[in-house]
Amino acid sequence: MIGDKNYLIAYNDGERTIVDLVDSRELHCVLGELARENNTPFVLDLSAAFAGFVRCVGADSTRTFTMPEVAACAGVDQHKAEHWARRGILPSPAALPARGSGQLRRWTYEQAFLAAVLGCLNRNGLQWKAIRSIQEGYTRAMEREPVTTAAQ
Repeated sequence: MIGDKNYLIAYNDGERTIVDLVDSRELHCVLGELARENNTPFVLDLSAAFAGFVRCVGADSTRTFTMPEVAACAGVDQHKAEHWARRGILPSPAALPARGSGQLRRWTYEQAFLAAVLGCLNRNGLQWKAIRSIQEGYTRAMEREPVTTAAQ
């Protein structure tokens, strides 16, 4: 969840994909406007998605995740998650020193939740252009107000 913004809504305005994070009151208003325009949006209940995420990984927001764990959060195989990382769909991980040569990539709790959201969007058949717009908008929102583990 992003503060009280429990819903992610995405729709096309004819020229581009609009992505917004809204509370339940705003969602009702936006859906009413879109219905009048015969525009069908995609809506994701982030509180339900987050509750499922917490059930799977726990509520420790300081936890970090490896690529296999991020892939599991997204509900995709590791190959697809690696592809998303190369294309910039997944945010860049923190690089931590590793034993020997190289670095250990670790994703934050917020990034792993974003992977879960992107996996949901992918399973619901959204186009990559829309998913990219959602990822960018969601990432900007997370920078303003990080994911919280408050009572669901």
